[in-house]
Amino acid sequence: MQYIMRYALKDGVASDFRDWVQKNGQEMGDHAADGWSYLGTYFTVMGFGTFEVETRWEVENYSTFEAGFGDDTFQRLFGEWNDFINPNLPGETYLMKSAGDVAIME
Repeated sequence: MQYIMRYALKDGVASDFRDWVQKNGQEMGDHAADGWSYLGTYFTVMGFGTFEVETRWEVENYSTFEAGFGDDTFQRLFGEWNDFINPNLPGETYLMKSAGDVAIME
């Protein structure tokens, strides 16, 4: 399953955030809780999309959400990451399964 977060950045920090992600994104993934795999952070281009940025994680299963939030390094990096996000523009979060894995109930 993919856990996808879409969000807006504070004004004037996009370049700094991009640089921060390039420097720290993989380390944040390396220190995430068991069952979480960092897939990357993506920016919208050419005006497409409601939000500027999307971060994607692969999660093993639903119990992954009970695993906590990673170690102290992850907590520090997550705090730094969160400082770039605009708190006045609520983002969106999705939990997605592939078409082959989803059960359809009609």
